[in-house]
Amino acid sequence: KGAAVHVEAEVRNTLTSHFDGNLLLTIEQDGEPLVQSARTVCAPLSLGRVSVDTVLPSAHRWDLKSPFLYHAKLSLCSGSSTVDSAVERFGIRTIGTRNGKILLNGRPLVVKGFNRYDEIGGFGPTVPEQVIRKDLLKIKESGANLVRVHYPQSTLHHAIMDEIGLLLIEEVPLNWWRAAWHKPVPPEFQNLSIIDEAERALSIMVKRDRNHPCLIVWSMCNESRTDDELGIAAMRRMIKTARALDSTRLITFAVPGGTTSHAAFADADIVCTNIYYGLFFDDLALSVKELKSKVFTPSRDALEKMLSGFPGKPLLVTEFGTHALAGVHGKNRFSEEYQAGYLKAVWKAIRGVKGVAGGVVWAWADYHHRRNYLPEAVMFSGMMAPYGVVTVDRKPKKAFEAIKRMWRAF
Repeated sequence: KGAAVHVEAEVRNTLTSHFDGNLLLTIEQDGEPLVQSARTVCAPLSLGRVSVDTVLPSAHRWDLKSPFLYHAKLSLCSGSSTVDSAVERFGIRTIGTRNGKILLNGRPLVVKGFNRYDEIGGFGPTVPEQVIRKDLLKIKESGANLVRVHYPQSTLHHAIMDEIGLLLIEEVPLNWWRAAWHKPVPPEFQNLSIIDEAERALSIMVKRDRNHPCLIVWSMCNESRTDDELGIAAMRRMIKTARALDSTRLITFAVPGGTTSHAAFADADIVCTNIYYGLFFDDLALSVKELKSKVFTPSRDALEKMLSGFPGKPLLVTEFGTHALAGVHGKNRFSEEYQAGYLKAVWKAIRGVKGVAGGVVWAWADYHHRRNYLPEAVMFSGMMAPYGVVTVDRKPKKAFEAIKRMWRAF
């Protein structure tokens, strides 16, 4: 079927005279160039905006197995001369929800993902393109179809995910704002001033990344205090802003544990929860033999309860996982076998509750920051957070192979 393409461009006139020309949009469709133009007038030393619309009569869909990409070429012309040009890649796909399911191109999507930091051992903040590509391909090799990030990363990641068919949830870096475990909450956080900054970050993120087909969800925050009057107002405000910026993607925010008191989920497209039963709170699962009673059962029961809070909306587990010290084996809670068993227990709960759209593992790889989650684990892990199914230099743990077997069944 056909697809409408809408292009908006900014034209900056650095001359002291008016510019009067045309903006040409060229898209190749099955070997034939489709061309549309729009008159472009720009006052001296000013910024002008122009839009061009066209229709692709038989559009190719972008999806996980066939990530088809188009190239839109914009040429700014004055008479017969080209003044400037730019090329932007894009894909055509739909994302939506219906009856508690996430739909990609109209088909139900079971989310199988990893939370990922852009930290790779030995490279610091300047990871080469070929290393990033290898890392993202290894994620896809596991059977995963999605990556979630806590902050906007280099657009090189987006471009590669566009090419290989890997979905993305991108989040405003509003993390643990007024979280319950920060006691007392500093008085400067007891207002919406930080939301002004968060909305600016949201606007920059959306405008930068909205042409990438891999990106299907904007997330407003992670594990913040969004279940009281102030937090609910903040999320409703940000969701409204996100919809005004981009109405074509799903919008959400992620909370720790129960969801029903976070009333702004009524305004969101999907409900997102992070669950860690048996790991941090309440009754710890200290060995493999306790995973069923202290991880699987409470995870299943909690998810069933959460579904009743916002009927009809998909429920997505945006974080679940545990630590494993690479090279440690056995049945204790720091072993590779324990991590593999823990992930299987939670995934079994996720797939056993109708209406849960899938899950995103915490985490893809070990990382060096935030080292104080579990001091006893950090003590033996070389001062890093050992939550990855691969090490910081991407050596697989037993959980990596367990994930491959687990996810390829769906």
